[in-house]
Amino acid sequence: MWVDEWEPALESALTDLERCVRLQQLTQSQQREAELCAQIERLVIQLNSMDASPERNPLVQRIKMIGAYIDALAKDASAFSRSLP
Repeated sequence: MWVDEWEPALESALTDLERCVRLQQLTQSQQREAELCAQIERLVIQLNSMDASPERNPLVQRIKMIGAYIDALAKDASAFSRSLP
């Protein structure tokens, strides 16, 4: 076969390959989009649950505990300063 005879077959094969690659990329993009949507949904649910009940948030609990310690120290310092002559 001559080059002229192979050219249409090669063009057809390249067109099919291009179509397959585009379809594969589209499929991968759709899968990634679905994964990201699911992750966003989980994060929104987690954020909403934190807003609804801040007492369940460990960081908020620690901040409250530190605030209570600071209040206790301030009371102790105030009582100590009043006890001085």
